[in-house]
Amino acid sequence: MDEWREGIWLAVSAFLTALLITFAVVLGSMSRSVAVMQQRDIDTVAELEEYRKTAKYDNVIVNQADVVNCVYENRSKVPGVVVTRDPAADNENASFSFFNPNASFIVNRQLNIANPPPPPYYLWDGANQDEDDYLADNLNAYMPPGATYRAKLEKDGNGVLLYIWFRRIT
Repeated sequence: MDEWREGIWLAVSAFLTALLITFAVVLGSMSRSVAVMQQRDIDTVAELEEYRKTAKYDNVIVNQADVVNCVYENRSKVPGVVVTRDPAADNENASFSFFNPNASFIVNRQLNIANPPPPPYYLWDGANQDEDDYLADNLNAYMPPGATYRAKLEKDGNGVLLYIWFRRIT
């Protein structure tokens, strides 16, 4: 008779252990699903915040103050800000294809506003740059007040924003 009682207790304890393990697995699975949903929400908010910051520069015409503001907003950050100094005809695709991020004056970050002529375009990304590159007088010398620019977002093959490019127009 004791064997039957021990067998029943053993079966009940095995059933309760299996029930407890199943409950733990289901609870873990549900918490993982909730964590995935929360991470998607966080990623969506981050993407929308980035879009909101850069969408105002997506194929629009802006003035010099907007370009200077963009330079200050993106100081020491990605994306870098590229400004084409020489005016081009107001053709939507004119001179956008001539940007070369490996040009020596961009790679070496040599603005040299005091030594004319300044480079045809310049990259502000905070890397190896002098504080002088961010002074209002130097920015105004490179980008004259009253000038207008067509903005374009430069992305890599994966859609990651690398540069905000401003091309001066007449």
